[in-house]
Amino acid sequence: MYDRNSNTINDSEVIKDVLKYIGKAEYRKIKDILLFILPGLINQNVLNPNDLTIHLQLSGDGQNVGKKVKHVMITCVILNDIMNIQKSNYHYTIILYPSIEKYEILQEVITPMINKLNDLVINGLKDSTGKIWKIKLYFSSDWKFLSIILSFNASNVNYFCPWYLYTKKNIGNKNKVYTIEKNMNQLNPAFFNHHSSEKPPLGHIKPPLLKIIPLDYYIADELHIMLRIWDRLWLLVLQELKVQNWFNDLIRAVIITKMRRISVTFQFWQDQEIQSWAHTSLMGGDKEAVLKSFDFRVIFNEERALLINCLWRDFYQLYKDMKSKETDPTQFANKAK
Repeated sequence: MYDRNSNTINDSEVIKDVLKYIGKAEYRKIKDILLFILPGLINQNVLNPNDLTIHLQLSGDGQNVGKKVKHVMITCVILNDIMNIQKSNYHYTIILYPSIEKYEILQEVITPMINKLNDLVINGLKDSTGKIWKIKLYFSSDWKFLSIILSFNASNVNYFCPWYLYTKKNIGNKNKVYTIEKNMNQLNPAFFNHHSSEKPPLGHIKPPLLKIIPLDYYIADELHIMLRIWDRLWLLVLQELKVQNWFNDLIRAVIITKMRRISVTFQFWQDQEIQSWAHTSLMGGDKEAVLKSFDFRVIFNEERALLINCLWRDFYQLYKDMKSKETDPTQFANKAK
């Protein structure tokens, strides 16, 4: 049985059946997917027969659907189809396997996909009319999945960035102008075989899994960035309430009421196992609504609430700017600083 409230599978027979398939994966050929949707994209003027370039983004993520049931999915989406990029029906599943996000597992599972991608990038995609479409690849995911694909360290180590060579001590240095300092050749073992004096950039521990995609075409997903920033900001709010000894039934009721006024369903409850207060885990749309509209004057004094409101609204503006193709990179950097 699937428990909607906890997003978990708790039927022992289902769990047993899923666990039989650990180490196995289901595949769909990217070439077949592209050839199937190509005519429709041309008819809708999404793809231009006079500009034979398909911008194809790969993504991946893992999902826990129970204490023992986990699965990982790799998908693709046509970036040319700007109007439908955010719609799940236009993200096509390439690989699905029951297990966890781990380098060694992904290395084995995605090898067939890599071979097909190499062929598409080198030779292009020949359609039914004989036209050959150029395939340009990108990769976007949350930070964890992206770092695994790039064989990179965890986000909390000293050399934490997939693109730059700075360390944690550089965080907060607003005077430095950062540019992408690495490239995929530097991460490729073949490079070191011919350049014995070279070493891989610090932080990289194994060969990247998708070497065919240039490093500057790896992009952290803006939704996951917003979700993590929101989680951190909300944790700081609750911590401040607890430090001030204000986190009581009255405050919790006020927060719930304010959430309801901005159309967000939210509850607190006491977790008996850890003797602590838990709360509703919000989805992306609700988190965005809180980031945009929650007024902290209902729980803090005017001066403190003004600072917190300003911080949340400024992050919301950065999130909107990050998604807009009209955003000027220099202005965005200045706003972030």
